[in-house]
This record gives sequence, C-alpha cells and structure tokens, in this order.
Amino acid sequence: MMNSFTWAKDILSARNIKIHGEFEPVRLMPWSNVYRVKTQCGFIFLKVVTPPFDIELKLLPYLTEHFPEAVPYVIASSREYFSLLMQDAGTPLRPVMQKNYQLNLAIQTLKTYANIQQQLSHKIDLLLRLGVPDWRLNTLPSHFVSLLEKEAFLKNDGLSSSDITKLHALNNQIHTLCDRILSYAIPETIEHGDMHDNNILINSQNRLIIHDWGDTVLTHPFFSLCGFLHSAVKQHHIRQERAHLEQAYCNMWLQHETKEKLQSVLSLINQLREIKFVLSFSRIAECPGMHDLGEYKGTIANALKAFIQKMHQ
Repeated sequence: MMNSFTWAKDILSARNIKIHGEFEPVRLMPWSNVYRVKTQCGFIFLKVVTPPFDIELKLLPYLTEHFPEAVPYVIASSREYFSLLMQDAGTPLRPVMQKNYQLNLAIQTLKTYANIQQQLSHKIDLLLRLGVPDWRLNTLPSHFVSLLEKEAFLKNDGLSSSDITKLHALNNQIHTLCDRILSYAIPETIEHGDMHDNNILINSQNRLIIHDWGDTVLTHPFFSLCGFLHSAVKQHHIRQERAHLEQAYCNMWLQHETKEKLQSVLSLINQLREIKFVLSFSRIAECPGMHDLGEYKGTIANALKAFIQKMHQ
C-alpha cells in the first residue's frame, strides 16, 4: 500500500538518489511529522502535515522557486500524501543564539524575511490561489468572533463565561485598531505565523534559511516582528537588542511610511498580538492528539486573559 514513505522512496529512486537505511523520526507532533534519511547526497527530510497545515504543500515549492537562498529546497510535494520532500537546509539557529545571542544573525534574518514579504505584497491573488488563508485586517475581527463562538473549546482551555463575554465586548475596539492600522500605507502580505529562531536554520555556509511555513496567512507584515521579538525576549531575555531589531525591520519599510509612523504601526500591532497569536494557535490546538500534550493546555486562555487585562489598562 502506497504511503508517504513509499512515495518519498519512489521520488528519490526516480532522481537516482540512493538511500542508506530507513526514514527515522526527527519530530512527531499532532500537526506534522518530520523524518530524515541518509542518502548519497546527505540527509533528505520528509515532512508529513495535517490539515489545515497543508498550505505548505503548495506554498513552499513556490517559495523555493522564487527565493531559493532563503527557504528549504523542495525536491517534491504531494497533496495526496500530505508530504514534502526537502534537502537538508541546516540546523536550528536557537541553540547558537542560546550560547551567544548574535544580533547580526537576527537582523539578517529579519531583513531577508522582510524582503520576501515586500516582494509578495504585490501577489495577493496568487497567494490566495495557493491556499494561503486570508486574515487581512478587514477580516481579522470576524475570524476572532468565529473563535469566540467555540465556547466549549475555549472553556476547556481555561476561559470562563465571564472572560468570553468580556472578549465579545472588546470587538469594537479590535475593529477600531484594525482600521487605524489600515490607515497607514504599509501593504498587507504573507506572514509566516510562527516567526522565531527555532524556525530559522543555519547551514554550513552560515546562510540563514526560513522554514516551517505551515502557519502562513495573509495579514499585516508587522505581526511577524511582534512574534519574533516576543520569542526573543522569552527565550533569550534580550533587552537593548530589541530596539536594534525593531529598527532593522522597520527600516525595510521606509519606502511606505516615516520612521515615526512605522513605530506607531508597530505599537498598534502589538496591541493585537494576542488576537493574531490565538487565531494561529487555535488551528494547532484542534489537531487530533493535542489533548495528550498537556504542556500546551491553557496557551490560548492565558493569551486571551492577557489581552483582556491589556485592553482594560
């Protein structure tokens, strides 16, 4: 019976790439499984995804074609088997940064990523055809209302009925924030959805590769910076580096707005950070098997409680 492993072996055989041994697991999670196999060309990685993370099956081959220096090289993709076959793109950047937070590597990552965002800001229709979800700011409040309607799901994660009522009452403020952000001239575009240094690879040539695009949506680009900064503070306890990272990323958008206005936009986006985060994480939380991963329970509830507190300050 044909499965992802058989499909991958057939692809490699057709490319005259000899494998040595069997595929071994690298990471097994409810939303995706990653395996690798040793070949004459080095390690080859097989990623098997679950809906709704099959976005990557069509998106990553497109990114490989247009940004080969910045994303993993896709050998083949199968929607039938929900699988991607990729060349080895390096090792995660996080362990490197944990030893010594290298600001230049973080800045290089943000500049490379912002360049991808800018080039794709003119290709919204194409990205929609590739299956990237539309979470642009004029749709974000309605996506959030849809999430709030899943009361049993939210209560199971730790929200009370009172919390949910308070969140509904904040909907007008969310609309207002979205409208204010849209009044600036920064184009909406592709947004990685999980931008942090564990999703950045560094290869033997010290080239930085952005991978794991399964959470990608179309929305405001600055959500990526907020997520990147939040992770860097949490994982590496950065302080003075934060301002340098903000400046480096914002400078990439100076053709659209002044420095002062870009800072204003970033401040507004930060107010919505938890909303965008819980919408992304809710897709993970609903994957079969997530109830077995107790470490993630309460993630959505805690973020939304923080949002309620922030909006009432």
